[in-house]
Amino acid sequence: MSGITSGGGWQPTLSSTLQSQLSNLENSQYLNGQVSKAASTIYNTTVNESLPLISEQGQLQSQVSSLQSLQSSLTTLQTAIQTLGSQSTWNSVTASSSNSNAISITASSGAPETSVAFTVNQLAQGQISMINNLTDSSPSTSTTVAKGTLTISGGLGNASVSVSAGDSLNTIASNINSQSTNTGVQASVVPVSVSGSTEYEIMLSSTEIGGTKGSFTVTNTMGLTTSNVQSASDASLTLGSGTSAVTLTSSSNTFTNALPNTTINVASTGSGTISIKSDPSAVTDAMSKLFDAYNAVEKLVYNGGNASDTTIGQLIAGQLPSDIGAQVTTDSLYTSLSQIGAMVNPGSFSESNGNFSSTGAPSLGWQSTSGVSGVSLPSGVSLPNGQKTFSDALQSNMGDLQKFLGVTSTGLKLPSGSFLGQLSAQVNLWQQDLSGTTVNGTKVTGEISQLQNQIGASGSSAKPGTVNYSLNQLEQQYTSQVQSLISQWSAAQSSIMLATSQLQNLQAMQSLTSSSYYQTGSMLGG
Repeated sequence: MSGITSGGGWQPTLSSTLQSQLSNLENSQYLNGQVSKAASTIYNTTVNESLPLISEQGQLQSQVSSLQSLQSSLTTLQTAIQTLGSQSTWNSVTASSSNSNAISITASSGAPETSVAFTVNQLAQGQISMINNLTDSSPSTSTTVAKGTLTISGGLGNASVSVSAGDSLNTIASNINSQSTNTGVQASVVPVSVSGSTEYEIMLSSTEIGGTKGSFTVTNTMGLTTSNVQSASDASLTLGSGTSAVTLTSSSNTFTNALPNTTINVASTGSGTISIKSDPSAVTDAMSKLFDAYNAVEKLVYNGGNASDTTIGQLIAGQLPSDIGAQVTTDSLYTSLSQIGAMVNPGSFSESNGNFSSTGAPSLGWQSTSGVSGVSLPSGVSLPNGQKTFSDALQSNMGDLQKFLGVTSTGLKLPSGSFLGQLSAQVNLWQQDLSGTTVNGTKVTGEISQLQNQIGASGSSAKPGTVNYSLNQLEQQYTSQVQSLISQWSAAQSSIMLATSQLQNLQAMQSLTSSSYYQTGSMLGG
């Protein structure tokens, strides 16, 4: 503060520099503008440095995702190879019943091809009994039963049920049912006709079926008796007819291996015929699934496919055609896929400025009578239908067909010279390239892991040299600069508050001084 003005009296004044500084500090828009500019600079710098890393991270993650899809598709292809190469597929059968109301049958590989008569003589059933001399006109009124104990021995075990004098039928039945899980016997109160009027009695039913498990006994201390409505029995099934017929029994309504590798369920008494026939469609279906699995891989690695720009994708794309067209070295009548009705459609092509380009991935499938897509056959010429060619080979030359493909008992360890053996071995190598393997005691990292290692772990687990580590470093640098800016801003805000307070104090002092000056002048008669 300095100076005293004349004329109107004197008052404190502020230097222009201090006044300007206070004004600038008080102006929050000025301060926020500086903060915003600094923050913008930090943000732009960080983004510019991060973009290449983020782009690289995205590309690597995209490749990992593509290779994982390829890995899954190769697994599906390997499964399709093993299914087609498994003897159980070639031994597939189908079973049927001429009387499906009485019998249903399922058969698995190894079931005999046969036709046999059957008769369902009896279904498996559980015992049903009534408790005698315990009746009442109402299920819920008091009975004249004396106090005592019911002991039930059923298919699941034994249990004692206490009965109190005067218990109603509903109460007694409820107490019996409370032990059902222990005895396998449940009770219900049912109406019966006695001399033209309706009475109620307790009926006991086994929750189990079969001659042994479905039966039960009841003893008691109240002089009550029981009578059977239905006895427990096993199911009875006769296969064949005449002197060669065989009668089988089962404690359930299911007969397992009554015929080898079959399951027969009986639902009612009756007769009919069971038929079991070979099912060549299972082999045809397995061949079609091999086509689908192969085409799924081809679609991923072909030009423009998700995995086409990866090392393994380009490798597979280059090897697939030769793998499919390779000649087999077995002693089979067949040496190539084309002989059994399969062919590779090379995809569709288009011409632009004299250059041909493909617009569709090659695909493996049944040979078409019209030949390859986009290629016209000479007039009057057609090719054999591939699926019919395969079916004919399946019917007339199954042994040679199995040798060519390389069928084994399990579909594993397929012969190296067979078509499936060669393809399976190649798929296995591709799978190892993706997931990694161990060679001569040395672990070889697969391409998926290599890419994931380049990306690196997230957060604090990231290691130097990875994309995530570099991004973490930038984030930490950005965070540090922002925290510094926030600290400066907070300190400036505190200065504003302090300066504002000081200014208010100065203004108050100025107001007070002016007031005192005028008051003094008035008192002196000024």
